[in-house]
Amino acid sequence: MSVARRAHSYPQVTLTAADLVDTPVISAPSSITVSDALRLSRRRHARVLACGAGTHVLTDDLARAAALGLGDLGAAEVERPLPVVEAEAPELRVRRALGDGAPLVIVRGPSGGAIARGPAPRAVSLVARVNAALSVAMREALAAVTRVAAAHGARAFLAGGLVRDLWRGDTNAARDLDVV
Repeated sequence: MSVARRAHSYPQVTLTAADLVDTPVISAPSSITVSDALRLSRRRHARVLACGAGTHVLTDDLARAAALGLGDLGAAEVERPLPVVEAEAPELRVRRALGDGAPLVIVRGPSGGAIARGPAPRAVSLVARVNAALSVAMREALAAVTRVAAAHGARAFLAGGLVRDLWRGDTNAARDLDVV
């Protein structure tokens, strides 16, 4: 367990749009039909297809068009405008776009893809990730630190690389505890 030192510089966790990507963007020819695009997206487990430059089509929209008997229509005809951000953009830009109602956000760049919003916006709870990743002994140590801090009228927070790694979904995160 580490203790934070006053006037010591600690690295900050700065999430970018690329860190939030949770679904691939599959490329398809601009001439692809709704039926073919739907088959491709289902086969590749994609929620969005790029059908030509700047044209993004949601798999849900393709399924609706196919259900309406529009399978021979060009997939690009059912595109909808989606927010596009660079991979290095702050994660807050993505969260704001999703909060404003975008079904997903396209991330352009080397770790490109898309950040999809589920049926309802998800609250990310690190408590469950911490509990799943830490041993019983480490959880007990954190509980002891919390009790000591509360006895002194303070609060204790888990910080550092472990939090960053768990936030990013790395279950093999470092096992040292940094508490502030």
